[in-house]
Amino acid sequence: MPNAMASQAPSPARVVRPVRWVLVLCLGAGAPGPVEAQHHRGSDPPNAHRQDDSTRWDRAMLANDLQYKGLLDSLDFPLAVGVWPVEPYETPGNGSTLVECFVEGERVVGRALHVGRGPHNEAAFGSNDLQDEVVAVILVATDTPDDEHRSIAISRNHPNYLAEGRFTTTTAGNIDWITMHLADRSAYAIVNMRFFDLRAGRLILVAPRPDGTLRFLQRELPMLSHTQVEAFVAGLSEAPEVVSFFR
Repeated sequence: MPNAMASQAPSPARVVRPVRWVLVLCLGAGAPGPVEAQHHRGSDPPNAHRQDDSTRWDRAMLANDLQYKGLLDSLDFPLAVGVWPVEPYETPGNGSTLVECFVEGERVVGRALHVGRGPHNEAAFGSNDLQDEVVAVILVATDTPDDEHRSIAISRNHPNYLAEGRFTTTTAGNIDWITMHLADRSAYAIVNMRFFDLRAGRLILVAPRPDGTLRFLQRELPMLSHTQVEAFVAGLSEAPEVVSFFR
């Protein structure tokens, strides 16, 4: 797939199937009206209105992103993929890694979302030498031969990072998910409309049941880089709690 939206700053990120795709969420731009104007107060979150000034937009980046609008429109994801203008920015990068393990012979596939180390999150790394941080892992027991289980990661909201994707199963249909890792280190996920506050645990297990219902398990995740997460997930196949959950 050609380059699309963000992961390398400020030009769009490389997309490698099935490891990573790229997403843009479409937002309208224009002069604030009376209702919008009332929100310009000191209590606003940082960066809340930094894209409002059209004189600061990176129009070359917008033109480059716009080349891929047709391709982005064709992608089938929980949220539609759009193109919108932003001001120039630098990001340490973000992405999605396809991971898997086998639990008593049953294949469990997942996506591990990571955000690179940079000025916006340096304090979280402390004295370790990791170059990025896995901010969420979603694992789903699947019974389909689909090896893509596609996903999209976006940095166009830097320093907030979003990702989304879809797993396919025979028993429960599509398992759609969205993750949000924000500048203040709050983080959230939605899996088939089930809400998760990732501060309670960045590892989410999903087990479709024969009756079409879903079971979830949320647990803590150690600090890992994207180069370490595949081995970590593979090791879960022997974890008693994981084995019991997927049984």
